Amino acid sequence: MKKAFHDWVGEMIGHACPGSGLSLDVGCGHMQYRSYYRNRVVGYDIRPNVTPDVVGSIEEVPFEAGAFDFATSFQCLYYTDHAQQAASELARVLKPGAAAIVSVSGLLGLLQERYRVGVVPQLGGKRWWLNLFRCAGFSAQPMIPPVRTIGARPLAPRWTERLTSSYRFFALEKLANA
Repeated sequence: MKKAFHDWVGEMIGHACPGSGLSLDVGCGHMQYRSYYRNRVVGYDIRPNVTPDVVGSIEEVPFEAGAFDFATSFQCLYYTDHAQQAASELARVLKPGAAAIVSVSGLLGLLQERYRVGVVPQLGGKRWWLNLFRCAGFSAQPMIPPVRTIGARPLAPRWTERLTSSYRFFALEKLANA
């Protein structure tokens, strides 16, 4: 049986999130993953009409350096004109060695966003994002969502899924010297 995408993301959060401390969900929207965090989570979003705990821009996060033990950011870093500054702010508010999970839309998803919303400025590929995260002070590894299946047979070969995937996920860890 195929696992729901929401459940897969939730399991990923539950596995990476420490059992104590404080987490930050950047671009939290309606906090659909709140129940998966294993510690206290602060929702942060630029849109006050959703349900954030704090409203503000990812380019100027209003928290002290090293305030958080874990962070997530799903589908929002490419909405800023200053993605490098946003990634650096994410690194700044994390403690050294803290983990983060970040996702951005894949190329096809970004092109769909461009037509739906208007302009989406950051059309970088996997290497571009990995370099951006590393320059911000993270070690970064791509994560691959599970192949969507019906029973045990994949709907598409793995390489096809990678090319057409709607999302790109990255596992980040803040470097101690950053």
